[in-house]
Order: sequence, then structure tokens, then C-alpha cells
Amino acid sequence: MPTYLLLCPALSDDQASSNTEDSDISNKLIRRYGIPKSRTLTSSVFMSPIGQEHYELFEPLTNAFHDSVQQAHGLREEGKEDDPSTWCTRHYLIAEKHLMGCTVQEIRLICAVSPGAKSTGAFKLHLGEMKILDPQVLKQPLALARNIRCLDKVWKSADKEYLLTLTLMWHCPISDGQVDEPAHYNIFRVTDDVDVFLGRAFVEAYRVSKMPVSKTCSSVEFIVQIVTRSGLKKPLGECGRFKLKW
Repeated sequence: MPTYLLLCPALSDDQASSNTEDSDISNKLIRRYGIPKSRTLTSSVFMSPIGQEHYELFEPLTNAFHDSVQQAHGLREEGKEDDPSTWCTRHYLIAEKHLMGCTVQEIRLICAVSPGAKSTGAFKLHLGEMKILDPQVLKQPLALARNIRCLDKVWKSADKEYLLTLTLMWHCPISDGQVDEPAHYNIFRVTDDVDVFLGRAFVEAYRVSKMPVSKTCSSVEFIVQIVTRSGLKKPLGECGRFKLKW
């Protein structure tokens, strides 16, 4: 059995293995999770310094399957697919047959320049995060913050604005057998230009302190975004909202 699972980027020159067993497994996984298993590669232009007998190559999910996982993690925003400032993400679904009797002992990152690419000298690599998840979380519907309300409102008047202090509270229903519970809650204020991140709560309450509000406003709106332990979250446009009017 290989010592390492090597997760490669998708390249046109890579060669994938193809057999009936893999096709059957992919079809079962699509029915169960909505995505197929990552294709096993027989070769890749990215060669590991580890001997080939010690690893097995896998290709990331692509096209609509990649998009569906992106959407489940709240990483796919309409109109921002080609934004160069967004993170480059890859997702892999490894079939159980490749993991029997295995335990994760280490994770290595291999940096390589693809053959034929022009070298640009020194470069910076910003590594975000790597997660190992149970694919069951992809089947689980994401919860929505409900019964959002506010308590203990305090208004203070400044020269050109009000300073608003209040406590937001909500309820997050958790169903029986839920495998991916809420880890925290992101709180945003809705504005005309952009949704402004206010902070993060680890309980079903958040204290907004001395938030500037224009004296010409007649309302203020908040968003409560649930983030699960696996990092899944709904797009802000689909999250629970609360509008305070006066």
C-alpha cells in the first residue's frame, strides 16, 4: 500500500486511470454526496521527490463538481469567480478503498513550477488552510439563524451621527444526528456598498458597541452567518437577517 496520497493540481497533460470499478464507485458517490471520487492518475507532470512506489496520485474535482463544493463552503460568489484576489481552492474526494487501514500522520506541501513555465524568480506563497472532512457534511442542510432580535438598545448622539449599542440574539436549530454543528457565527452590517464584518460570536448572542449610524438613516440591518465546524456556510445573501427600524 502506498505511504502517501499525492493530491495534484489538474493539468491537461496528466494521465488518469480508467476502469469499471472506479466508474461504479464514482456513480455511487454521486448518488450519495453529489460528487464523484477524485480520479486516480497514472502520471503527472508534477513529480514528487518521494519515490513513485511510495505514493498514489489524485486529481481534484473539476467543473460543476468543484463549483458545488465551493458553494457548500460559501466560497463561490456571483460575479467574483475571476477575481484575482480570491483564494485558489481545490477539493478532493478520496474513495474509502484507498484509505482502508490508514491513519493521517503528516501533511506535506510540495512547491513546484510546471514544466515549460517561465521562472519569475522569487515568489510568495500564501497558504490558507487544509481540511480533512467527512463527506457526510455535504449532505447535511446548513442551518439558518432564526428568531433574530435585539435587546438593550442604547443611543448616544454625536455631532454628525448616532452611536448605537445593542445586543443581537438568535436561535440556531440543531437536528438530531447532525454531524457538523455550528462552530461560530459571523455578524455583518448591511450597507449600500458592501456587507461590513462586525465580529464573531461563539454563542447565540453578540453585543454591538457604539456603532456609528447616520442621523439621516431610518433603519439598520444585520446578517447572522452560521459557520460549521467544517467551515461550511451559506452565502450572505441566503443568511438570516434582522432589520431595526425607527
